[in-house]
Amino acid sequence: MVIEQFDMDTLLAPGDTRTDDVLAIHDLWRQIGDDNTDALHGDSEGLRVLMSGLDYLVSREQNLARVIGAISVMDCGRGLAKIDSLAVHPDYRHRGLGLALARGAIEHCIARGYAEITTTAMPSSQALFTRLGFETYEVHTTGNASMFFDIQST
Repeated sequence: MVIEQFDMDTLLAPGDTRTDDVLAIHDLWRQIGDDNTDALHGDSEGLRVLMSGLDYLVSREQNLARVIGAISVMDCGRGLAKIDSLAVHPDYRHRGLGLALARGAIEHCIARGYAEITTTAMPSSQALFTRLGFETYEVHTTGNASMFFDIQST
């Protein structure tokens, strides 16, 4: 399973191969309930602009080029990063892809010198983050949990 960084910050040129990837990442976010960008559905450049500023790691299907999983990392300043979203295509869940993406995000944060990582995990991904060493510090009425990872203690 290959995890690669995805360039969301560079303008899409006509025929850019990233166009389909931006739309695939958007579809992954929609599948986990993030529908804040529905007004831009199908507008790859508008979506790219909206999603720029975050670091994205993606995984592709082995024999095809399509994105099947994605995770985003936001720089919150002062040594803090936030894993903002983690999504895996339904056909590829329960195969370790989410775990691989989350590990990749932690390695990405370590390489960039962050001291701490935070995330708000849905109930379905809380065990995954706990397994990686995240600690829950608040559970919301929605069932989502605010979780924290201290890179310096690893």
